[in-house]
Amino acid sequence: MKMRRHMTVLLVCLVIAFLLLPLTCELYGDKRGQITITTNEKGIPTVDYGNPIGKQINPVTVSLYALDYFEEYKKGDECSKQLFLNCADFLVNNLIDKGNYSVWEYNFPWKIYNMTPPWRSAMAQGLGIQVLAYAYNLTGERRYLESARRALNAFYVDVQEGGVTIKENGGCWYEEYADEGGKMSRVLNGHNFALLGIYEYYKITGDIDAKYLFDKGVASLKRHAHEYDANCWTYYDALGNLADEKYHNIHIKQMLELYNITGDELFKDYYEKWNSYNSYFNRLIKPSKLEIRVFVVNLFLIIILFETVIFLIRYKRRKIV
Repeated sequence: MKMRRHMTVLLVCLVIAFLLLPLTCELYGDKRGQITITTNEKGIPTVDYGNPIGKQINPVTVSLYALDYFEEYKKGDECSKQLFLNCADFLVNNLIDKGNYSVWEYNFPWKIYNMTPPWRSAMAQGLGIQVLAYAYNLTGERRYLESARRALNAFYVDVQEGGVTIKENGGCWYEEYADEGGKMSRVLNGHNFALLGIYEYYKITGDIDAKYLFDKGVASLKRHAHEYDANCWTYYDALGNLADEKYHNIHIKQMLELYNITGDELFKDYYEKWNSYNSYFNRLIKPSKLEIRVFVVNLFLIIILFETVIFLIRYKRRKIV
């Protein structure tokens, strides 16, 4: 009888812990590893990573804010035009000359991939040249185009030589976290953002070098895309780290964008396949480390709560008797 009661309690607690998982994962995620972003009067964002990194200006974040401002301007918000150009000016002024090419540098460590400052990012380069191409197209000012061209040249330079590219037979992988002493992480969304930025630059300028770099990047992506398929979800990088929901959905969107650009059925197939993984059932098959931790904590706390309530009820009954 006692064993049956314990089994019933355990079963009920398992069900409740399962049902509470989405909510508690969200609450738990809000309290861990969260960053905050603020903007100054010019609309330039600063990212607060907390201790020990603190407040930093991230070139990727600057470019993403610039692209958001640009979209708002296209919808009719005239104020966003100046905010967009402020970000573009920031990118021009903070481009570091390396001789035949220029890069945006990160001046803080990123221990996850063993990055030591200053390090570079192909994602920053791709998004940066996209912003500068839009700024040139909007204003006609050559300084934007010249800066974008210098930034584009970084894609010709290997990571080990101060660039952002992993060169391989027939293709190039554009490394989001690029540092001579860092891990070769091959982050999927970063490579894809670089590709899409290069292509936007090519559409505006017609620069055949950009088309060449785009095609080389596409060749590498086609070769390695299967390595990011976890059969029920996608991997964030080549080191086996699963993407969270945000990045999984970014991967899906990027596959569709690349299919629309190239017409290559491979990208359409991955778009459809990865989109089909977006079900709660599939997430349970391959839960993230966060989800496993939260489920275990939920289960433990619920069992304690149930056992406490049962104990109090039995104790109260005994007193009445």
